[in-house]
Amino acid sequence: MNQSVNAESVKLMKVSHSKSKIRNLHKPVRANGELDNMGLSGKFKGFTLLELMVTLVIAGILASLALPMFTSTLARSRLTSHANLMIGALNYARSEAVNLNQDVTITINASGWEVEDAGSNTLKKYSPPSQDILTTASSASITYASTGFQTVATSKTITFCDPDKNGRQVSVAVSGSVSVSTITCP
Repeated sequence: MNQSVNAESVKLMKVSHSKSKIRNLHKPVRANGELDNMGLSGKFKGFTLLELMVTLVIAGILASLALPMFTSTLARSRLTSHANLMIGALNYARSEAVNLNQDVTITINASGWEVEDAGSNTLKKYSPPSQDILTTASSASITYASTGFQTVATSKTITFCDPDKNGRQVSVAVSGSVSVSTITCP
């Protein structure tokens, strides 16, 4: 019984060993038995300097085509950031007017925006992250009453324009609500 098991296991070992040889037939082997780094055609695998240079030139061309799209996306992002910062300041001023039960004013100037209470105490200052955005407002200040409405019966607008004539316009209704729209600057 032992001899048949041994003979059977020897037979299986020979079959598995021959299968591994068959699997490696397509790979070139050096004289010392190690696998070679050459393909079936006998040429080395890898990239030539010419192939590498062509790939880098193509990558450079694609990058140069993508760069203008990236810069315009960045400019639009700056505009949106300015508009969102203004909306946050207006909403903050409105909520503070209701919370403090007094008038709160947001003053708009070239260097940023400032929120003040009725006693001219500065509650918060905002500085826009980018100075290349032109800010114009229909009024230098917007005052919210303790009800959350504006103290005057006219709506106000704040416009942000970049050098490429893209713009965002923030509108403040008489009710105090804020909205934003995309515009083309003059």
